[in-house]
Amino acid sequence: MSYYIHTLQFPFTNTVLNFKELTCEQCHSLIKINNIFPASSENRSEYHIQLVNILKDCIKEKDNIYNLNILEFLMFCIRLRSLSISANVELEAGKKNDQNVKININFYDLMANVFESTNIIQNYKNIKLDDIELSLCWPLLNHEIFFLNSIEDDQFNKFINSIPLFVDNIVIKNKTFDFKNLNFEQKKELIDSLPISIQNILQTNILSLLKELSEMTLFGLEDFNQYKLEFYNATIQDIIRFLFAGSEDSEIAEVCFLKKFNFDMNEIYNMTPRQKNNYINYLIQSAKEQST
Repeated sequence: MSYYIHTLQFPFTNTVLNFKELTCEQCHSLIKINNIFPASSENRSEYHIQLVNILKDCIKEKDNIYNLNILEFLMFCIRLRSLSISANVELEAGKKNDQNVKININFYDLMANVFESTNIIQNYKNIKLDDIELSLCWPLLNHEIFFLNSIEDDQFNKFINSIPLFVDNIVIKNKTFDFKNLNFEQKKELIDSLPISIQNILQTNILSLLKELSEMTLFGLEDFNQYKLEFYNATIQDIIRFLFAGSEDSEIAEVCFLKKFNFDMNEIYNMTPRQKNNYINYLIQSAKEQST
């Protein structure tokens, strides 16, 4: 029986996810897709599809994942990684004065920074001009394919085509057009029907929103300044790739180590990575104590 012991309510869409931690088998699958689909434009859409399919298995109401916006999905990935594997990672960063330099990253700090960055959307909820009011939102997760498929497109056309994805609603003379209930073509048709002055205001505010987002600091580390929250160049996906990066060789070595102590494959693949590491550390420590 599966127990979904964790619950998150996301701040912008109010989506609730009941979920459980990743298993070793699922983490191994995440490492594999990192290797099978390297970070190039022709692989990014397939990587995204495989990623979502793996993560859905951790969620009780699986289709609720599609109610998230893209930045909430990133927050979910950070939270899931922290619970399942570790909330911290230590990286080698070269040498200084013949000493190894290490960087420590806390993923809970990263998640807080992502939330703080994305919360700027609150400043774009009431854009008014005469009897028209606009409200912006972050694109939903199912729109990520649009951004990934358009990486190589002309920057201007890519931006213009994405405008409907950032609109939450439009109020015209007290009549509300809720974009959540419209498909892409309906959204685009409605925006195209607006006066040019309103379209210009919409474009200007979306540009301002995206510029403000891209200037926010996520990791607070110089070596990670290239990681920004940007929709058009797949850096959000690159952050997720970093979260679930790993070595298949190390995974195999750890499995072989546990099998020597009579763990079977089913046991290993169904435990969480955090549990696996606890067993390994316990067995190594016990071996050291016995040898002294």
